[in-house]
Amino acid sequence: MEDLHREMKVGDVLADIAIPATGAKGSHQKFAVRERLDYATVAAAVVVNLDKKICRDVVIGLGGVTLPTMRAKAAEDIMKGRTVTEELIRKAAEVAADGGHTGGDVMFSAEYKKKVLRVMVERAIKEALSA
Repeated sequence: MEDLHREMKVGDVLADIAIPATGAKGSHQKFAVRERLDYATVAAAVVVNLDKKICRDVVIGLGGVTLPTMRAKAAEDIMKGRTVTEELIRKAAEVAADGGHTGGDVMFSAEYKKKVLRVMVERAIKEALSA
């Protein structure tokens, strides 16, 4: 899926996608000034697959930080193969926020957006784990 946009050509139409069930759980967290109406100032999406308490696979997507949306691969690598703890979640969220190329805008500074992004990633991981 990650490279799908590179393979498509002008005029191509994507009609169907089949994604096999994996038992993974996910969550999406969004921060916007007017939550229901605005595009996300920052957002985080997490899909995690656990075996008992061990993280077998995880994907962490960051929105509102760069164009196009990016994955926090360094944060994913921190979690994979390890027992999920509060400390691990906190560390992954920090790494994800530090790796997100946040820029300031007329509403929020880059530093503020980075802090909010860390919170959004942490919330998304925790919500995915509790789903």
